Amino acid sequence: MERRTRHHAPARPRTSWLTLFSLLAMLVSCFTAAPASAQENASPLTPNAALYYWRVWFERDRDFASSIAEKHAYKSADAEWRPSPELVKELELRSGYISGILRASEIGPCDFGIAYEDGYMALIPHISLLRESARILAADARRLWMSDHNDEAMERIAAIVRMAGHTRSDRVAISALVGSVLIDAATDETAAMAKAGKLGAESRTKLAAIVRPLDVEDPMGIRNSVESERTIMLGYVRRRIESAGVKVIEEFVSLNQSDKDVLAKLRAMNKAELLKDIDQVDRYYRDALAAWHAADGKQKLLAMQSQITSGDYGVSAKLFAPALVRLFENSHKGREKVRELLALLDEKPVAK
Repeated sequence: MERRTRHHAPARPRTSWLTLFSLLAMLVSCFTAAPASAQENASPLTPNAALYYWRVWFERDRDFASSIAEKHAYKSADAEWRPSPELVKELELRSGYISGILRASEIGPCDFGIAYEDGYMALIPHISLLRESARILAADARRLWMSDHNDEAMERIAAIVRMAGHTRSDRVAISALVGSVLIDAATDETAAMAKAGKLGAESRTKLAAIVRPLDVEDPMGIRNSVESERTIMLGYVRRRIESAGVKVIEEFVSLNQSDKDVLAKLRAMNKAELLKDIDQVDRYYRDALAAWHAADGKQKLLAMQSQITSGDYGVSAKLFAPALVRLFENSHKGREKVRELLALLDEKPVAK
């Protein structure tokens, strides 16, 4: 389910004892924070990749990544694209940024600290930054292999794959979709290298070792993210209704366009009726997840969207039930893309 991903970069701090203390705290936290899923088996010094990403992003050039796509017209799918001398120079000047992103991508645990308790109001600013970083790495990979620095180019592509894996930790659909986009970018750039005859045996083996664990059903965990959002979002809605009553509907309507008829019906409900109606949205999620692995899963999801319109899943579903067909398609295409990348590396896929 899509939600806001806007962010505001923090201002450059002034030098003070408080600032120095804060920076020290950040460095300590880099070795103490780990995602909940990893904490049980993690040592107290387990690093958190998210904090390493943020340290690099703190000093980033906001306009540079967008200029690669807009000013320099880079598209990973364009195997004929070449970086201009100007862009080559700009990429070389950002070697520190690139090294920092490479380092962050190599760290296993990654927890960006999403405030799940905020439900629909939770912000996910790191998603756009991961895409920016992947674009820079991909363009730099192109620069490198076009100047015969093939192994360094493959390091950038490997980092993009690892970054895609990091999006799984978010357990939300928009992050899973971005992970799929990163896999696409890595595959496109590898294909361009293969076409140019720049894939060496050693670098093939190294990248294949990183990609191979993703040769599973739904590699970006899209279905799991939908199941997670069912718990996160509907839990948030129920808590808000319990605490604020039916007036909370105004808050949700402000987040989503709804017709006047839907709004009037929701306003007419008391708290108990509204909570019961939310249970119908939960039923929609359960039905959709049950259909996910069916041979006719897409058709079932399309039918469910029609049922939402007709009111079969209650009134609230028109406000809170997401359309899942696109997520379903990306979920099932994910393994195909991973296997396309493995094929470029002359790797046989694992058995289904």
